[in-house]
Amino acid sequence: MCQARDLRSAAVEKDARPRRRLTVRLYQLAFNRAKHEKPEQSRQGVLSRLLGRIDARKNPMFSLRRRSRPQRSVGNLGARIVQDAAARSSSVPTPIVPVGRAVPGVASIGSVNELTKEWLTSAFRYRGYLGPGGEVTSVKLRPLTEGLGALGDLLKVEVTLSGALPGAPTNFVAKFAPQGRTPIPRFLVRHTFMSETHFYFDFDVEQGGLPRPECYFALADASRRKLTFCLLIEDMAPARCVSRTAGCDDMDSLTSVMASLARLHARWWGHPKSAPLEWAPHPSDFAGAVGHVWRYLERAGLKALPACFGETYAPILDWAPLVLRRQRKIFRELFAEPLTLCHGDAHLDNIFFHERFSDGCALVDFGNMMFGQVCRPIGVQPRTLHPEGIRCPVSPLAVRPPPSLAPFSQGLSDVAFFLATNVSVETRRQHENTVLRFYHMRLIEGGVDPDAYPFERCLRDYRFQLWRPFVALLTLTPGFARQKRLREGMFASSPSEADERLLTMYLQFNQRLVAALLDHKWIDLLLEPQPKDTAAPRAELALYSCIL
Repeated sequence: MCQARDLRSAAVEKDARPRRRLTVRLYQLAFNRAKHEKPEQSRQGVLSRLLGRIDARKNPMFSLRRRSRPQRSVGNLGARIVQDAAARSSSVPTPIVPVGRAVPGVASIGSVNELTKEWLTSAFRYRGYLGPGGEVTSVKLRPLTEGLGALGDLLKVEVTLSGALPGAPTNFVAKFAPQGRTPIPRFLVRHTFMSETHFYFDFDVEQGGLPRPECYFALADASRRKLTFCLLIEDMAPARCVSRTAGCDDMDSLTSVMASLARLHARWWGHPKSAPLEWAPHPSDFAGAVGHVWRYLERAGLKALPACFGETYAPILDWAPLVLRRQRKIFRELFAEPLTLCHGDAHLDNIFFHERFSDGCALVDFGNMMFGQVCRPIGVQPRTLHPEGIRCPVSPLAVRPPPSLAPFSQGLSDVAFFLATNVSVETRRQHENTVLRFYHMRLIEGGVDPDAYPFERCLRDYRFQLWRPFVALLTLTPGFARQKRLREGMFASSPSEADERLLTMYLQFNQRLVAALLDHKWIDLLLEPQPKDTAAPRAELALYSCIL
């Protein structure tokens, strides 16, 4: 990084040099430098350090002038503990733990083994769920579907309480960041889980446009070498969760998911980059360097793909030469207007079905499996209320991310990800057009202009967005290739039960996605001229992604 510092110093002396060119050069230098570093100081580490030094503030054309180094954040990342529904009507303010301070009387934990009855007792006492002398007397844990895998540990928790107060939860879900080596770059894992904590800062359950579970306790500590993250959220039982490996073949469930996604997308359709989404990244932020990083990850993933899933993706790998030549066109069209807030990880393990939800289902996991955000404090913001009635960020230290590698997107990216990878090939082929028309109808009912966004445009966007789940996989393939080379994780000679489930899931994911790309002749879309009404996003437009 010494070369990067020299280049940055030179930029101070040459103010006339275009900042956009310097930005791209900084990223290129970081990546080239990373090739000669040790694995622990690889591209991810260089990029993470570089992003931490660049401050875009509110101007995408950031200043490169020398400034004092910001104070390093320690302790829990603004672990705002969301009040339970019973206490929501109370006048007592929501407890907030500022950045750099520990939760009083509660230790920071980051693994399943640390989720003990003693720790839960301290957490519940802090939250006011236990009376004097109350305690957690027993804890029962069990995995939740493919929860123990590449993207984190997800468990169902049942506790027995002594001296509990009204509203104390006895059944809930605990989520932890993945421990040990993962196929996801470490800085992306860190930023993803930080972002999910941020999502619980900003919205009430009812105001985000999508039903989500209540949060009982949340903490995230990025000051350590290994991320410490713990999230205790409402158990959605008796809601039904369908395994993504088995797939969703029920038409009622398909329409429920489409209705929920359409409601979310219509709620934020064309929303400007302002409160409560002013923190959301835009592809033009950092002088357009997001696109450069996106293309780098795409190239690296295509290079590693043959080593892990090459046989399944052989027909798609034949497209690689053309894809690499037209990466800029792909990025522009994937993030063309209209833009909206997207869930980013809409698969069956994150969807719960029950009649008590307005559209028949509710979604969880707002971290986005593909990419994350770099979080750091930028100053103090008071508690404010958005004119639309949405609670804006209330953390004493506001958290603003440098650019996300998967900024807010077209709503059809969620739809394409769900239909292409969570539904059997036969069911998708049979009901795909009907489901898409239902989704488009719900968009219109939610307020989207049918003249500005006709079904023909919706269908084409869906076909092109089928590339998004493939890029999501490409961000993981370098890690998967390394696991296979070292015979670790899913590719170990004696894999764990969780790794076996994860591998089975990815095999289904791959087969379904390849079939969808071939069925829709995606490569032919790449050869077509970009539609006139799908111009690349401008700087003033909002691109969001529920990386929250």
